[in-house]
Amino acid sequence: MLRNVVVHLLNEQPIMADLVAAPKQVDVSVISCNLRTMAGQQPVFVDRSDSTFVIPLTHIRFMEISTASLEAHATDDKTDVEVEGSAIRLARPAWGAGGDGEAGSGAGTAAEGPPESESDEIDPDLLRRVRDA
Repeated sequence: MLRNVVVHLLNEQPIMADLVAAPKQVDVSVISCNLRTMAGQQPVFVDRSDSTFVIPLTHIRFMEISTASLEAHATDDKTDVEVEGSAIRLARPAWGAGGDGEAGSGAGTAAEGPPESESDEIDPDLLRRVRDA
């Protein structure tokens, strides 16, 4: 179980939930329990807090899953989180804490910071399309 996942719903304040399983690429919904607001209270749209909730992915903007939660999930299930076909990978960017700077990833080293774009100039075709729209 992935604990304390922050789920950002469309047109709603973020909520915190415990996911039953890590979402995969083929999933159309997320199954969760222990739904609560960021302040730890029961959301107004929840009748019974001990229920299991099925949230369609079409209603979710994005989810924040902490690295600690992923590591705990990997040790609980005795499975590797970086399984092929999983939408979640336990990987840190090379510029973050504990980054390993994989070869061919295009990321910089820990001292460099995030990778910079090759050019800081804006594409003129993009500007033209934005102005014409």
